[in-house]
Amino acid sequence: MSSFWGPPHRGDFSKTFDNNGAIFSIFDPLSGRFEGSNWIRSAFPGNVIPANRISPIAANIIKLYPEPNTSTPGSVAWQNNFFLNPNVGAFKFKNVMSRVDHSISSRQRIFGRWSWNDFKQLRNTNGIPGVAGDYRNGGKRNNGAVVDYIANLTPTTILNFRASISYWVEDLTPFGNEGFDITQLGFPKSLADQLPKRDLFPQISIANVRSLGHGSGNVTFEPTTVLSLHPNLVHVRGKHTLKTGLDSRVTRYTQLRPGAAAGTYDFNRGFTRRDYLVQDATSGVGAASFLLGYAGSGSVANVAAPYFQWLYYAPWVQDDIKISRKLTLNLGFRWDINFPLTERFDRMNYGFFSSRDNPIASRIDQTKFPGFAVKGGIGFAGVNGNPRSPMAMDWNNFQPRAGAAYAVNDKTVIRGGWGMFFLNPTFRGNLNGFSQSTPFISSLDAARTPASTFDNPFPTGILQPAGASAGMGTFLGQGPSFINPDFRVPYVHQFSFGIQRQLPGNILLDVSYVGSRSMAQSTSKGFNEVSVDTLNLGNPAIGGNANFLNQQVPNPFAGLIPGTGLDNATVARSQLLRPYPQFAGFNVEQLNTGKIWYNSLQVTATKRYSHGLSFTTTYTLSKNIEAIDYLNAQDALPTRSLVDWDRTHRLVIAPSYELPFGKGRKFLANSHPVIKGIVGGWQSVYSTVIQSGDPATIPGNVYLLGDPRLANPTWDRLFNTGVIDVNGAVRNVLPGEKPVFQIRPPNSLRTTPIRYGNIRNQWGSTLDASLIKNTRIREDWNMQFRIDAFNAFNTAVFASDPNLDPTSPNFGKIFRDNGQSNFPRNIQLGLRFVF
Repeated sequence: MSSFWGPPHRGDFSKTFDNNGAIFSIFDPLSGRFEGSNWIRSAFPGNVIPANRISPIAANIIKLYPEPNTSTPGSVAWQNNFFLNPNVGAFKFKNVMSRVDHSISSRQRIFGRWSWNDFKQLRNTNGIPGVAGDYRNGGKRNNGAVVDYIANLTPTTILNFRASISYWVEDLTPFGNEGFDITQLGFPKSLADQLPKRDLFPQISIANVRSLGHGSGNVTFEPTTVLSLHPNLVHVRGKHTLKTGLDSRVTRYTQLRPGAAAGTYDFNRGFTRRDYLVQDATSGVGAASFLLGYAGSGSVANVAAPYFQWLYYAPWVQDDIKISRKLTLNLGFRWDINFPLTERFDRMNYGFFSSRDNPIASRIDQTKFPGFAVKGGIGFAGVNGNPRSPMAMDWNNFQPRAGAAYAVNDKTVIRGGWGMFFLNPTFRGNLNGFSQSTPFISSLDAARTPASTFDNPFPTGILQPAGASAGMGTFLGQGPSFINPDFRVPYVHQFSFGIQRQLPGNILLDVSYVGSRSMAQSTSKGFNEVSVDTLNLGNPAIGGNANFLNQQVPNPFAGLIPGTGLDNATVARSQLLRPYPQFAGFNVEQLNTGKIWYNSLQVTATKRYSHGLSFTTTYTLSKNIEAIDYLNAQDALPTRSLVDWDRTHRLVIAPSYELPFGKGRKFLANSHPVIKGIVGGWQSVYSTVIQSGDPATIPGNVYLLGDPRLANPTWDRLFNTGVIDVNGAVRNVLPGEKPVFQIRPPNSLRTTPIRYGNIRNQWGSTLDASLIKNTRIREDWNMQFRIDAFNAFNTAVFASDPNLDPTSPNFGKIFRDNGQSNFPRNIQLGLRFVF
């Protein structure tokens, strides 16, 4: 990990070099001026921030960073320079299960099962010791009970009724914060008194430096209760085996997650770059922006604790028809009835009303802004005639299924099938108005000059949730994302065709084509973005002025929306050119415009047990494409791309072999009983996975000029990293190469796909092995001792993307010292007594 390093503790960045020895120059964000049409800042003399410019809060927080204690080959000295040793996690898992079976009569029986488990952990996920650590403290508990009743009503009819209830909770609490108060860092008491949780350390992210504070998912209390009833009936009549039943579930979920209740702040390179519009590689340092106290973004979250409920009912029927000795048909039908999500106290939003006047329209001074209209605003579930759910009821989830199996002969079977399946929605509703985020106003002119400092981040106070009282005036100056009220349940067509053949040696070979087409998949899209024509006015690559959209103009909302960036006398022109200028950017969620395509050849060879040996080997050749994400909010449809888990080739080999020694075996079967006891009963089990890496991600701020593949990629350079900056400078190009990336100019649309089709992240084959000793003590007693070695050869897998920032000195590089993505070798011993 990267910790704060020596001189920058004092604001001295005179030795902050990149891999090529070029210094990262830092510029004073308060020194900007126009040179022609460009807004240019002046560099800090000597690349040193004056002591009187360093934020007192930042100076206090810096002290919590540990001193660098290591170096990583290939990294500049100020990166990957700290290793927390020891940083050992503590894990405890308890599991109890009990079952009672009872035969009521020869035709009726019942069983009940209760299970309980408790998983506790304590680990530091950001590797920072002390109060700024991101501790995962707590765990997960589960209680579940099942009652199952079976009755043979007639010789050809069976009734089964099952009822179950489960209670699952994730409970993670802060650790190391005892007695902490945010005022200890220098934040004003007036701010601390308004925070939902003043005893949490704020979440602080600094570009190229390890983040501080609890992650949003590491402090949470989330219980889930599921009640299920499953009656079903089986009736055999002639060639037909008829099955019918009902799958019914009630799911209740509560989320108590404070998130950024003590504030979150993100410090990037923007405020200390030479030109705020140009993402060049040699100016700006995130740590310098932090020392000055100029965050690029931030907020304080005041989060509601919702109580969601989903109701689900699915009647179904299936008929397995034995047409002949060789041919069997399977026909089925299921109707999924998904009642829309509700919240116990109706604390959700409903839709966005684009054509209605927003309440703030009546407060606009029409003498200064004649004809300025303000339309649009969110609604609320259960209010003003709106339904209690954010989406409509979808009654059309009919699922036909058909399959067939044909025995060509006694060793060959052909199988095929098709089915339609619906994907039960589990997303949660938006709580705008009931959950309230107060934004940190980093700038009033699109990051040209800072507007607020870290030392008094929310000078107008923390916004409090107003519920539904503000109506369509809710979240003015913010982003009221909403759920598509016409959402329908996504569905999947699944189909397969395969041949099974019995081969010599008790080997069963299965060769199948398996595919699917997922339709109406959920997507999200920007709803309040400027048009392409407007964006082009600020694109210098096609003759626009990069500063045109950021130019400050009189603000019709001045003084009307306190606590937001829209309350000032002037505002960026781009804000007023939004479709709904009273709001910041926001999304429409759960659009049904997504699709997923999957095609695969699957080959499985299974050797049944004989002579002590059995194995399963599976090979899959596949391609998985999705159209889920929009490259730009202005696009009409999502873009096609490989899914991030796509694996072209995957081979799994899993043999099991009982050693041929001891009683009943080929060797030493007649030896002394002690010898037979020692050498007999041994079994070895292996499992190895060999597969392609997942597709690498393409940076989002570039044009792709060529094929970035290298003939001999290395960990330090996984692809051609040659890049052309916005200013025309060419970097990271080796002899004989041409640049393959070009930084996109501001206000331009993305054209590159999300992921490469021809560059894969690194993968290493792993092997799990077990050695098992079975000892029979007497006829009905057996003792089993085993040694399990997971990742036996300690193969490190670095499956994540490399550094994807083309302006970073580590572009295209994976830092192996940061930790592997798989678990290292783990050896465990087990003893089991079966009686």
